[in-house]
Amino acid sequence: MSTYNQLAADIIANVGGKDNIKSLRHCITRLRFQLKDESKANDSYLKNKEGIITTLSAAGEYMVVIGEHVPDVFKEVSRQLGREAEEDAPATFDDEKKSSLVDRFLKLIMACMGPTLNLLSAAGIIKGLTVILTMVGISNRQWYLYAS
Repeated sequence: MSTYNQLAADIIANVGGKDNIKSLRHCITRLRFQLKDESKANDSYLKNKEGIITTLSAAGEYMVVIGEHVPDVFKEVSRQLGREAEEDAPATFDDEKKSSLVDRFLKLIMACMGPTLNLLSAAGIIKGLTVILTMVGISNRQWYLYAS
């Protein structure tokens, strides 16, 4: 008997049941559901359930934040849904219709832009530090002398 039996059953029941789940995957700390109808999910119950940190909804996914034991919970949820999912592959529970060309294009753009956000953030922080150092009187030339 799995340690996460009851937790998995509660998660399935409160995301709208088996029939409401299109697919399931996980990342480091979250179970990531694609639901047919997100309004069926019981946020308040899931947020207050022991073993669940919080719930989020973004980019067409309903996420249940579990923490470091998410792979074990993922396996149990997949087992209870009747699918033995591989570790890296999403568990799909219904034959999803092909998405429209516009949806596929937007997903491609989001997938390409996501990794660049870290670089843009780092560049902004460096620029901010440069402005602050200039305001306190350290010029670019002095900065290079200090750094070397």
